[in-house]
Amino acid sequence: MPEEKMHFKDYRSGMLTNGIERAAHRALLYSTGLEREDLGKPMIAVVNSFTEMVPGHFHLRELADFVKQGIIEAGASPGSSAPSPSATASARGTKG
Repeated sequence: MPEEKMHFKDYRSGMLTNGIERAAHRALLYSTGLEREDLGKPMIAVVNSFTEMVPGHFHLRELADFVKQGIIEAGASPGSSAPSPSATASARGTKG
């Protein structure tokens, strides 16, 4: 396949998808449900600390869904992620 067919975007997220050396990365993205046309859009992470264990965070799932819908409407590809447990522990001032 010619190299230009593997160049999806000049956005920063293109570092994840552009070039033959990123074929495995693209395969993983396809396995999450992304389509080929999604790879041509900017990818924007929505980091969400939703958990059912903390009552004050329960509303964050719905809030993140609204944010992701706005990203889609703006023409980009959203992806959800949770902060790492060590990051959340350090933010609370605990040892982990």
